[in-house]
Amino acid sequence: AIIKYISTNKKEKIQSQIELAQNYLMQMEYEQTTAAYEEVLKIDPQNVEIFDVLINIGINKTEDFLEESKDETGSFSYTKETCDEYSELLNYINEIFNNKENVLGGAKDSTTKDKIKEYMQSVEDKKNVLLAYEEEQRLIQLKIQKFEDEKKELMSWNSDLSSVHI
Repeated sequence: AIIKYISTNKKEKIQSQIELAQNYLMQMEYEQTTAAYEEVLKIDPQNVEIFDVLINIGINKTEDFLEESKDETGSFSYTKETCDEYSELLNYINEIFNNKENVLGGAKDSTTKDKIKEYMQSVEDKKNVLLAYEEEQRLIQLKIQKFEDEKKELMSWNSDLSSVHI
């Protein structure tokens, strides 16, 4: 079903890439799997089924990433790095959806795409909160440092005053 009306040579190349991708997938080598399926799209850019396979791989990679990124409480660990990586995974899935829509002439799979956009916005919001928190922490550290410097200066004055005899 994945191979349609194309030349025998192209069919063989596609079949070879699909077999390669499936072998990588059995070994849970997602990057190589994705690369092999993307090669199929270079040969047959209208192959909607391959877009669906890539979307599913992207979703699986994202679910694996979320599971691996849990902290000791079992919640997603929101750091700048994890938010960036999560956004990257969602952007990839979104890009595949857009490419699929282009092939289909603009037909939309709006439910899933809307959910991805919602996730992307949620991560972006949390990332912004995290960045604001980090900036607040930086400002607090600057205030603490200023306080420590003023304290040292006052102690130095106190020491100087105690040595003065009137």
